[in-house]
Amino acid sequence: GDLDSQAVTDDDRVLMQEVRDKIMSIQREHCTACKEFWFDLNIQNGLCSKCRSRKDPTKFHPSNQMFPGITPNHLTPLTQMEEMMISPVHCIVQLWQINGGQYKYTGHICNFLREVAVFHRTVPLLPEEIDVVIL
Repeated sequence: GDLDSQAVTDDDRVLMQEVRDKIMSIQREHCTACKEFWFDLNIQNGLCSKCRSRKDPTKFHPSNQMFPGITPNHLTPLTQMEEMMISPVHCIVQLWQINGGQYKYTGHICNFLREVAVFHRTVPLLPEEIDVVIL
């Protein structure tokens, strides 16, 4: 191949932008019963498909202490690293990439409670102070 040619052609860029625009146009929906806020909930009269088919649509309602609350606006633009830094639970998972670019999980999954108040006082951390490793 020609090493001086572009890796992504102008036509490919147009196609990639069309895909990105299509993905960005997808909106999350909000169920008034279970408070779930996600994609493709099939909301009708304020209820998602799960709540409409459930005998007790309030199973995951705040009154049952099963609702973590609405995500504050200032937390939505966080990066993956920032989310990991403020997460009260640190999860360890062994993940492998296999042939074809797919992923598989093996072994155990361990969850560790963390004291996140320290991070709130000292953000941003230096790289050597971060206890998160992505390989």
